[in-house]
Amino acid sequence: MDSSTTLTDTVVAAMRKLFPEELADKSWDNTGLLLGEAPRSASASYDERSTVLLTNDLTAEVVDEALKENVRVIICYHPVIFKGIKSLTTQDPMQTQLLRLAAERIAVYCPHSAIDAAVGGMCDWLCDILTMGGVHKQQVVCRALRPISGPVPQGQEGAGYGREVVLPQQTDLHTLLRRLSAGTTGSPYVMVAIPERMKRPGQPPPMISKIAVCPGSGASVFTDTDADLLVTGEMSHHEALRHTQFGRVVATVFHSNSERRYLKDVLRPMLEERLRGTPASGARIIVSTADRDPYEIINTLLQAIQAVESGPSTSADNDISEPIPQSPRSPSDALVGAMQPAPDPVPKREDPDEDPREATPLGSPVKTEHWYNEGW
Repeated sequence: MDSSTTLTDTVVAAMRKLFPEELADKSWDNTGLLLGEAPRSASASYDERSTVLLTNDLTAEVVDEALKENVRVIICYHPVIFKGIKSLTTQDPMQTQLLRLAAERIAVYCPHSAIDAAVGGMCDWLCDILTMGGVHKQQVVCRALRPISGPVPQGQEGAGYGREVVLPQQTDLHTLLRRLSAGTTGSPYVMVAIPERMKRPGQPPPMISKIAVCPGSGASVFTDTDADLLVTGEMSHHEALRHTQFGRVVATVFHSNSERRYLKDVLRPMLEERLRGTPASGARIIVSTADRDPYEIINTLLQAIQAVESGPSTSADNDISEPIPQSPRSPSDALVGAMQPAPDPVPKREDPDEDPREATPLGSPVKTEHWYNEGW
């Protein structure tokens, strides 16, 4: 790479080609190069780090990982600067991490809603999970719930926020939930809000004809859809109630769990392909292993059973509930569901980059029973 072009320059240019910043919703979002690469001092020794780190969120643990892996640029899906900053101090956790990165000349690029809206972006990825690749193969009818207003970059026709998919044939809810859990987290549990009329004992699972999806928090995008199933990362109590009153099913997997797997399954190979033939063609692109959703399920019943089996407690520490076991590679594997006895842990993977779907492939009998109708 010549001295006039940095790795950051090349990677940012590639990201802007893949996910044009014009697609981002600038009315509320903050996307782009949010922390530039600081210039190297004249007295500094030559330093040509060539690693790119992909992460959903920026935390102290992710920064530790970036320093350990000799990263030059971080692509962080969520913005690391969201509101106006009047000072940079170590009193704020995020500002502390930005100062650490700036001191090490590590840049941060945040694409956020540009990836959501783009053709081949996060919304299309969720649709492909639910349709077994139907969007990519152009086998299903798919439209943006909120199309981009204004000029659309070439190649991004059809871009917008959220997606609505008409299935080529009706599919039962149970099958779709299995696909969702296997394609996003590998966990056997999904949080689902289901209309009361669909919970009668012995009733077969509802048949779904139309699905609406939005990664992250999708409630504002779902206002005008008549889809049978809404899939997103999180939704408020009252929004979920409202949709079930309309007869819709809502499935959520926690906010960042609806986003994180995209980085490994789609973004990394896309970026590797885009960098071929550029000054950064030899760059190493890695996906963070420290990045995780802040929520996990604590199974108090499991802890109580373990306490009984181990005999009388002699330590107050034994009263602390243990998290459901999860894979050490993908923190998002600890997903979500009704408070039932703990599931079997997702099988451990020797290779940290192994696809979790090799352990729980799409269409496999992932456990998604519901307390009200175990016959599904």
